[in-house]
Amino acid sequence: MTYINTKKCISLLFLIVLLMISIILPVTAQGITKKSVLVLNSYHKDYKWSDNIVEGITSVFGPNAQNIDLQIEYMDTHRISDNDYIDQLSKTYKYKFQEKRFDVIIASDDPAFAFLLKYHDQLFPNTPIVFCGVNYFDDSMLTGQTLFTGVVEGQDIKSTLDIALKLHPATKNVYVINDNTMTGKSIEKTLQETIPQFKDQVNFISLEEYDMNEIKENVAHLPPDSLVLFLIFFQDRSGNKFSYSESISQISASSTVPIYGVWDFSLGSGLVGGMLTSGYYQGELAANLAQRILHGEKPSNIPIVKNSPNHYMFDRSQMKRFNIKPSDLPQESIIINDTYSGKKQILVLNSYHSGMAWTDSLISGIKSILNANTDIDASYEFMDTKQNTGPEYIQKLYEIYKYKFQNKHFDGIIISDDDAYNFLLKYGWEIFPNIPIVFCGVNYFQDSDLADNKLITGVLELVDVQKTIEIALKLQPNIKNIVIINDKSLTGEANKKLLNDVIPNFSYINFIFYEDMNMSEIQDRVAKLSNDTIILLLSFNKDKSNNIFSYEESIRIIAETAVVPIYSVWDFYMERGIVGGMLSSGYYQGETAASMLLRILNGEKPQDIPVVKQSPNKYMFDYKYLAKYDLNPALLPADSIIINKPLSIFERYSTFFLAGLLVILCTVSITQRKKARDQLKILKTPDYLTGILNRGTGLAFLQQEIDHSSKNNSKLTVIFTDVNHLKIVNDTYGHQAGDNLIQATSQLLLKKLRKSDAVCRFGGDEFLLILPGCDRGQAMELWRKIEDCIDFYNSEQHHNYPLSVSHGFAEYDPTDPISVNDLINKADTEMYAAKRLYKLTLKEKSR
Repeated sequence: MTYINTKKCISLLFLIVLLMISIILPVTAQGITKKSVLVLNSYHKDYKWSDNIVEGITSVFGPNAQNIDLQIEYMDTHRISDNDYIDQLSKTYKYKFQEKRFDVIIASDDPAFAFLLKYHDQLFPNTPIVFCGVNYFDDSMLTGQTLFTGVVEGQDIKSTLDIALKLHPATKNVYVINDNTMTGKSIEKTLQETIPQFKDQVNFISLEEYDMNEIKENVAHLPPDSLVLFLIFFQDRSGNKFSYSESISQISASSTVPIYGVWDFSLGSGLVGGMLTSGYYQGELAANLAQRILHGEKPSNIPIVKNSPNHYMFDRSQMKRFNIKPSDLPQESIIINDTYSGKKQILVLNSYHSGMAWTDSLISGIKSILNANTDIDASYEFMDTKQNTGPEYIQKLYEIYKYKFQNKHFDGIIISDDDAYNFLLKYGWEIFPNIPIVFCGVNYFQDSDLADNKLITGVLELVDVQKTIEIALKLQPNIKNIVIINDKSLTGEANKKLLNDVIPNFSYINFIFYEDMNMSEIQDRVAKLSNDTIILLLSFNKDKSNNIFSYEESIRIIAETAVVPIYSVWDFYMERGIVGGMLSSGYYQGETAASMLLRILNGEKPQDIPVVKQSPNKYMFDYKYLAKYDLNPALLPADSIIINKPLSIFERYSTFFLAGLLVILCTVSITQRKKARDQLKILKTPDYLTGILNRGTGLAFLQQEIDHSSKNNSKLTVIFTDVNHLKIVNDTYGHQAGDNLIQATSQLLLKKLRKSDAVCRFGGDEFLLILPGCDRGQAMELWRKIEDCIDFYNSEQHHNYPLSVSHGFAEYDPTDPISVNDLINKADTEMYAAKRLYKLTLKEKSR
């Protein structure tokens, strides 16, 4: 009895605790207050340096968006900066932020920093300040200021000159381009401090006193033993003003010699590269300092960062222009406009999302052409506009793509469907200048769209309602009524317009429209239709109550209750409930577009390839539904595609016939046949990333070959390899670059293997080579050939990091047998010893 009472008490106590938690947790969650961060930006939005700083800041705060209230204020001092304006700003901010308290303020660039030094106590008392992008800094500025810390923006001219002269050792003259703005004067001071370090190497010649036309004329006739050092050039001596990209692009277009610089906003517009100051890294570091303050550290305990977070950065297109190899650059260099494979780079920009039947069908058609060409690399981007329909979303996509692709070169672009088409008509000239574009799946096209777009061609998507109705009436000549299921979306309205154009051709048919209805009402109605009626499903993705349905959902729901045949004009309804029709196919749209792009890549001009206005539609039918409604397949057009068609007697029993013949002809032993089956199984189980054997099948193959070696008294050797620097590549260039490195390694390891050999991906960056009938000496000779392939790859391929692997050997001797695990461990141990030696060698070289 006591035990039962005690148990009841414990249960009651447990319930009380649960109740208290359920009450306290929501209250606690509601009580969490966001930290408020103000970014006071000196300049204006869309000014590249400022945008890069903001991107660096948001890269830190973005993952914690639910806990951070980030507000950005643009002072716009690049366009107006007189004292009256600054005074007005202080009054505006005093009013604007009078009831707003910030937990920390990030000030980007000198004007914002100077503004806060003057007005901090008046506008933002007791608020910590983190500055970045500040050139004119002196410790005395912060005397008595305990709430300030930050990052100084420094330009490393010496490192830029060092790498430039290393890449061009015959250089005798360096021509300096700089302006007379405040920033120009500041960087001039740094230059004068740097020049004495090169007094015995090169001559420095200033072009400061020339206007833009004179500079372009000068650089067009420089001797080959010259370089240009481009510092900053927003204004020439005649008062002409230039954006960051205008000045460098004009000068680079005229220059016959390489141009190096110190700011990353000039990269991608004509600069070869250098040790560049980056707004992104300034913002990122400042945000990390701000994070420390938000976590409780005092600004006075956080030292000013005076070593600017600069990086070696280079433009691959300019490197090619001046015959600079990636292997000649510092190992940690960042290279833009690079293609790791040396192949043609293609972007496929899809309007909708991956997994949508129409989009997947388009991509399959595109891949059927592009994947057959080994010199093409295709990237697939999904705009996801079906699930994000607001106009502000398109603006966000513009900002994302403008940043994402700013340093990426494509040889051609395929766009699918109207949203991507309209997006590139509006923004393509800015995001993808001078790149040929092929569209497909586009319904709303006018010839005038391409009046000023000679780089665009493509294939229209035109559904053929006429032929779908004709074949339906041929299959069912007794039909009197056609129920049209169509929604009120833009696609639905376009469908109705096409339908209205053909309805007069069928005056003997009664057309009934199911449009402004809920899905449940449509279900009820199609369940009661008479035998002299058919359904024509156009599109129904949104009903009267704004319920959203995918294409797959809409046909499934309607077909569940329909008692008469359903026809359509799109192939994504196939296998889900429609009989068929003259169907517009995403696959054939994509296939046609990809074929047109190949013509462009092979030298044809887009304007010489006419837009395909006859959509590549096909008669397509589902035998399952032909049989369900007793429709005669013999009435179908001869070129019809019929799916789910039953096998003929010969097709049904041919497998058994061939199997019997195989048994009769087979003379190999049971062991040999088992080995063949095992090898076939191995070959059918690839690693998902590289396409080579995965670990499990590789080990199975190794065990099989060890058994064979023991039986035949032959040796076998394995080579265990590990990719060097994969973590650095992942951290610096992203995991896609790491995946590219792993894929490239796997292909290089395969190059010199014999037919009897195998290689498997053993782990993340580890590979195991299995060499049957091969002793250690022979394996070492084969490895030397593989190393030659790697060396050639590093010297010829277009990538911004060298590929290298550490390796170790282990020989299997049947006279002294060991297990698979022991054999691999021996090779693994030798590999790690080689890897340690490799790292020590690198350290010695860096000293």
